[in-house]
Amino acid sequence: MYKQLAATLFTNGFEVIPIDGKRPVVANWQDIEITDDLISKWSLNGKGAMNIGVRCGSVYAADFDFYDADVSAVVVKSFIEQFGGAPVRIGQAPKQLLVYRGAEGQTKLKRSWRDADGVVHGFELLGKGQQFAAFGKHPDTGKDYIWTGESLEDLETHELKSLNFDKVKAWIAAIEVPKSWVEVGSSAANVSDDDLGDFDGLIDNQYDAVTRVQIESYLSVLDNNSDNDYWAKIGMCLYDWDADEGLEVWEAWSKGGVSYKKGETRKRWRSFEKDGVRVSVGTIIYLAKEAGWKAPSFRQRLDECDSEQAVMILAGEIKEAKVDALERNTLAALMKNMLKGFTGVPVPIADVRRLITSSALTTATARPEWCNFWVFVLSHNQYINLNTMTGYSAASFNLKCGIQIPSSDNGSKQSASQAVADGGFISILNRLEYIPTEADRIVGDCLNTYRADLVPAAGKRDPVAEQIITDHLIGLIGEADSVVFMQWLAWQVQRCGELVRWAPLLVGDEGIGKSFFGELLKSAMGSMNVGLVSPNTIKSSFNGWAEGVAVNVLQELKLTGHNRFDIANALKPLFTDPDIEINNKGLKPYVVRNVTNYLVFSNFRDSVPIQNYHDRRWWVSFATAHKMGHGYFTKLFEAIRDGGAMRAWLESIDIPDGFDGVAPMNNSKRSVIETEKAMTDGQHEAEQMLVTGGEWWTEKVFSSSEFREAIELEIGPLSNRDANYLFKKMGYSQQGVVKIHGSARRVWTKTFLTNDEIRSELGYNESI
Repeated sequence: MYKQLAATLFTNGFEVIPIDGKRPVVANWQDIEITDDLISKWSLNGKGAMNIGVRCGSVYAADFDFYDADVSAVVVKSFIEQFGGAPVRIGQAPKQLLVYRGAEGQTKLKRSWRDADGVVHGFELLGKGQQFAAFGKHPDTGKDYIWTGESLEDLETHELKSLNFDKVKAWIAAIEVPKSWVEVGSSAANVSDDDLGDFDGLIDNQYDAVTRVQIESYLSVLDNNSDNDYWAKIGMCLYDWDADEGLEVWEAWSKGGVSYKKGETRKRWRSFEKDGVRVSVGTIIYLAKEAGWKAPSFRQRLDECDSEQAVMILAGEIKEAKVDALERNTLAALMKNMLKGFTGVPVPIADVRRLITSSALTTATARPEWCNFWVFVLSHNQYINLNTMTGYSAASFNLKCGIQIPSSDNGSKQSASQAVADGGFISILNRLEYIPTEADRIVGDCLNTYRADLVPAAGKRDPVAEQIITDHLIGLIGEADSVVFMQWLAWQVQRCGELVRWAPLLVGDEGIGKSFFGELLKSAMGSMNVGLVSPNTIKSSFNGWAEGVAVNVLQELKLTGHNRFDIANALKPLFTDPDIEINNKGLKPYVVRNVTNYLVFSNFRDSVPIQNYHDRRWWVSFATAHKMGHGYFTKLFEAIRDGGAMRAWLESIDIPDGFDGVAPMNNSKRSVIETEKAMTDGQHEAEQMLVTGGEWWTEKVFSSSEFREAIELEIGPLSNRDANYLFKKMGYSQQGVVKIHGSARRVWTKTFLTNDEIRSELGYNESI
């Protein structure tokens, strides 16, 4: 991919370089001359598997690093209105990057702010000496960078809108962000390393009296393996900060470096005393921020409190700090829970608010009726409407509910979020949780997302509909397997929220009606209680899909390649563990009770690796097509139209004791186990043959036809599908057709090889 795409981008006028994640992997990348030959060289020496970066200079990249979606939208809109639209690259939404044509020689512009949670947001114009990731996978999300609208591979640089550097400087100075955000620094154009000692003016006044804890926090992100000048500059900053204690801090930081020499810090420290050199501590703060340092938020610091005394000390800091009303209310709720944990005595929320508020709340206004339909959930930082279960950011909540807030006598008006926070009008809950065993909306400190009111009530049974469904199921998987499968479906209705601890896997061709049974469950349980999950979603590092439903239907599952065991093993705790960790994008991971069962469909008999007869997690049934006349599926889906009738039917089915312990064994599962065993044995034989080598194979490459024939002599005949499956299982991929000794051969390789390297590896050196 790299060679072809990089060549296209280079032809379009873009200066491409290989990057690992976001970091360039070639030396002197800022200054080297990029050529076609160099791109080809990179693609052949292993860098072709990297991401593709674009070097700035002839182009600018306007990088909007705003994690707040509402703020990001406003700032991006303002920029586009001023400078026009441009290709947009998204790696981690709502952040985005726009590409424009620029002028040589201009360096970057930057402006940053820190919100109440300690999250740093900012805008950066990347110019000469910088680069950006254009194609590949984002290192944090694991997902591909995407281009909305036109991509760089479809445009030449001269087709981009031009960008005036001086006008951007003026625009950046006028960026508007929420008043609660604190600016943490900015950079002007053409700043060199020699200027670092002069940045005191960019540092906030809050750092005038820097504590040792703060200094050590800044130093934790700085590289103690840098050159001597950098090391000495850090020492000068610490000498300026505290001529006595600074030496101890510098010594501790220096010890982590590989070039550390005992006694060197003390010797150099005395030279500072003699020379009277002054470099302000502000330089350390600036360097730390440039290196990615983020101030711990009050929430983070509260998490670290280990005693009642620590909480009370922090409360005093919060009381004197500039914290908006919503955040102060949130901190009060968290602090209330923590104090109860330390003391065992409940503390009224009003008392906690007074601890952290400079003056007591002045209003005694009655709770407005409209507030009854709202709660605030800390884990998601959202206002939740109890009627719709829709979540809103503070900005969206203000827009939706602002009409409910009356104006004061002087005509001024609070935001909705400010008003409910000041008045304590809405409940603050710690997290969302799906608890189908409870009908109440609020359970402890959780908002229960299970909607008992939307589940159909059991009604009158429909024998005709039941027979249609039964006939369909028996036609697919046979009578014996139908009994087990119907018991599993019945469990979901009768014991919703309790784990079966194994998953049914229905295997069969597309279009035969396997997925119908997911729709049957939706009818009987309510559609909001049944989720649909795609194979790609399972492979994601984020697993928010694993909560919030009673049943997840995994559609067309197919685990392939050498990592299929990793993915299969990752599914196992979801089937069995009582608690699971949820990792949602943009949120801190949290643990919930596991209440979700899994129904799996696949077109492939080898979709999951089941290796032995002791497997407890999978029940397998091979589905086959049966006679289905005109209108068959219309009639079938009409049978589940009455959710109450379906629920009554499933409630009537007897479920044997111990059903939830171990997946029953049947002929389909035996077949999967035996096939997997045969493929494992075949893999062992094949790997040994590759180590030994042959005329048409080595450990690096093999001709598929000759190698397959040799394997079949040892383990028996292989179908095309089984052979390809075996090769992929060993970690090989199909590279293509290569002409060797006058004949075309389809080859498989471990890593990419050129045609000449393939011929050489197999003992042929002719030129074709």
